[in-house]
Amino acid sequence: MQLALDQPRLLPIVQAAYVVAVESGNRFSGSAVLTSVDQPGVRNLSVLSRRDIVVKTGVARGGNMVYYAFPDLAGTAQALRELHLL
Repeated sequence: MQLALDQPRLLPIVQAAYVVAVESGNRFSGSAVLTSVDQPGVRNLSVLSRRDIVVKTGVARGGNMVYYAFPDLAGTAQALRELHLL
């Protein structure tokens, strides 16, 4: 996972997103992830979306909540295991 080299501070967000994704059938809100991890300066998952780690799947009415999914949940799990984060 290139993110581990480029932006290691984002790995806890990927790890938290994975846990939420597994619990929710791989559709989750960015706020559900960010409330479970303390990462100052990260306000949404767009940084992961730009890297195609997660994909945007929808927006709630009013645009206040964005929903995401992992395009490759199994691959994400494997990468997190290799990084000893699972």
